[in-house]
Amino acid sequence: MRFTLLIFIVLLSGGHRLAAQENVEARGITSVIKLEEVIFGHLVELNGKFKLRATEVTFAPEAYLGVHHHAGPGIRYVLSGEVTFTEGGQATIYKAGDYFF
Repeated sequence: MRFTLLIFIVLLSGGHRLAAQENVEARGITSVIKLEEVIFGHLVELNGKFKLRATEVTFAPEAYLGVHHHAGPGIRYVLSGEVTFTEGGQATIYKAGDYFF
């Protein structure tokens, strides 16, 4: 079964380009950035320092994404299928309609 996640991530840019992680093992994954905006608004201390990104990520059956990290927090929403997320040795299965952080 294939599944799709919609990921909302706040990236800390601080005016610097974020370095991509090297050597992260991945297979069977495709992604499309749906929204990417630098934050500007009434909270002036945030203006221009953060970027909000929404990315739709599709995992084929038996897809794999190795250990990696993000520069900022992220909320994931499972659009379809299910995903097993392992952190700290504990596996959690998220199904269509579930959110996780």
